[in-house]
Amino acid sequence: MVAGCRRLDGGSDRRERRRLTPFGWASADAEQRRRRLRPQLADGKAVLMRSWTVGIFLIVVLLVADGCRDRSTEYRPTATVRDIMISMVDPSADTLWESVATIISPTGTEERAPRTDEEWATVRRSAVQLVEATNLLLMRDRRVAKPGDQPEDSQVELAPEQIERIINEDRAAWEKFARGLYDAALPAFKAIEAKNVQGLFDAGEKIDEACESCHQNYWYPPPTSGAWRK
Repeated sequence: MVAGCRRLDGGSDRRERRRLTPFGWASADAEQRRRRLRPQLADGKAVLMRSWTVGIFLIVVLLVADGCRDRSTEYRPTATVRDIMISMVDPSADTLWESVATIISPTGTEERAPRTDEEWATVRRSAVQLVEATNLLLMRDRRVAKPGDQPEDSQVELAPEQIERIINEDRAAWEKFARGLYDAALPAFKAIEAKNVQGLFDAGEKIDEACESCHQNYWYPPPTSGAWRK
């Protein structure tokens, strides 16, 4: 037998040349097939690498664009926090509180509650205003009050610049209070949608608690609070 050759199956005299490759001994035909496949494999790898490169490039571009976007132009706050409180939060909350009540007078007792579709529509408008006002309070770059505005009673209420300083020092706390009012007002809206008088009454108490806890932190904190520092 000739070195480097082998007898094929069936004992035939036909012989097949073999050569040593990095993958072991291979026939000439197998080696030729492997050589023909190499360019195809190389092309496939090149296409895959180009796809990965393009994908990574697009991701980087999107991240950079998002980071460079001027977020201050997304909203244009005009009203102050005080404006929103006076124009939306306070009158809306009053409407909800007064919509369900027991009125006792010299003429007798009146059980007040929405009954007609028009009355339910009125309290619904107030609930919508109150719920959405909390989202306006979450917007950044909103001033607490107009320049020169002063508290009605400086012995009890903080000045606008003091309130603004507290908000800026702990933005997360301010946002927590705003969301707390949202969480308190939403059940009132749902009760109105269901025309549930008792549910509206119960929600009113939660709204009062949310308002009072916020006011004691920003509007009229106790005298011992650090909020009074100049």
